[in-house]
Amino acid sequence: MSERPISLPFSFNSLGEVAYTTDEKKIIQDQVVLTVMTKFGERVMRPNFGSDVQKALFENIEESAETIKSSVATCFATWLPNLELIDVNPTIDTDNGVIDIQVEYRKGLVTLSQSLQLTSGLYSRSGDLIRKA
Repeated sequence: MSERPISLPFSFNSLGEVAYTTDEKKIIQDQVVLTVMTKFGERVMRPNFGSDVQKALFENIEESAETIKSSVATCFATWLPNLELIDVNPTIDTDNGVIDIQVEYRKGLVTLSQSLQLTSGLYSRSGDLIRKA
C-alpha cells in the first residue's frame, strides 16, 4: 500500500471519498503550516510537536518578533529537516491584533515562500469568535 497525502484543508472529492493530492508544493506548504501553527501540547500523542509562535500574541513587539523567529527556526530544525529555512519575517499589526509571518524555505533547488497569520481575538468557551481584537 502506498502513502497518499490527504489534501488540506480536509475535504471530500466528487465521489464522497477523502480528497488526496499529488502536488508536491502543496504537500510541503501544508507540512509547514501544520507544524508551525500547532501549539505544543495540542497533539495528545505528540506533545512536543509544533512551535511556540502562538505565544508571540501576548508579548511586546520586540519579544514577539524574536519568539517567532526562534520558534520557526527550532520547528524547522526539529520537525522539517528535509527543508532549509532561509528567512522568517514577522510583521506585527498591534491595532488589529494580527501577526503576519512570511516564511521562506527551500527544498532542493526550489525556493518557496509562504505567509502564515496569527490573529488574536475574544473567543467563547466553545471556540466561537466573539470579537476580533
